[in-house]
Amino acid sequence: MFPKKTKIIVCDDSKLSRRVITNTLIEEGYTAIQQAEDAMKVIDYFQRKEERYDLLLLDFNMPGMNGVELIQNIRASKNYRSLRVIMISAESEKSVILSALKSGVNDFLLKPITKEDLLKKMESVWNKTPMDLQSDIIDRSMGT
Repeated sequence: MFPKKTKIIVCDDSKLSRRVITNTLIEEGYTAIQQAEDAMKVIDYFQRKEERYDLLLLDFNMPGMNGVELIQNIRASKNYRSLRVIMISAESEKSVILSALKSGVNDFLLKPITKEDLLKKMESVWNKTPMDLQSDIIDRSMGT
């Protein structure tokens, strides 16, 4: 499982969703949590040189730049190619999920989420090495 000092960003345009996810993480002992209401705030966090984030929990549907566009932007940077990303969304269409995975999302979780499901997905992406994560992203982008 992720160390309790893991730096996490929770990005969702719904204040309630951000609060529920953040409270779940706090209950599990995580303290280095930032919240973002949109993709531009996430980009702002990533551009700060003094911070380095380990996990992004991200919604798909957001005003302005959606979650897939944000991930494509992030994955273009060498600094964040090994960032672990879990998309949490109410979008259940297979095309949306595949688009997210091909863009570089490491895993996908459908809303409404449970604490157990979130922790299980976090453990799953944590147990993969950065090389495994890169390989998964390359395989998905090539359609394999």
